[in-house]
Amino acid sequence: MYANIGKKIMTLAIVIAVITMIASGCYGLYLAIKGQTVIGIVTMILGPIACWIAGFFLYGFGRLIDNTDYIARKMGRRDGYGIPDVSDKLDWSTPEEDDADEEAPQPQSFIAQRIVTEKDSDKND
Repeated sequence: MYANIGKKIMTLAIVIAVITMIASGCYGLYLAIKGQTVIGIVTMILGPIACWIAGFFLYGFGRLIDNTDYIARKMGRRDGYGIPDVSDKLDWSTPEEDDADEEAPQPQSFIAQRIVTEKDSDKND
């Protein structure tokens, strides 16, 4: 039922958009026949356009789910949530262990790092 849900949402978006376009066109025709000609014509023209644009959001959401599922499959997901198991690749050492292994770098001036030249520093003075 929930397998391949992205494609189902995209199909549902198309079906809902077509049905609401037809319904708004019919309702606009009904209004035009009942004597509200201007409102009926506006509803027949703008109704389907508004339904078409509103369908973009639902279709885009289905496309997003479909693409996310594709990416998760390509990454080799190992659990039911689509998240790959990368725990064996993580560095689990604490910051204290890291500091013990190497000496902290000493700060350098911007000129020594060649971020700012001496000419640039003279301009700011």
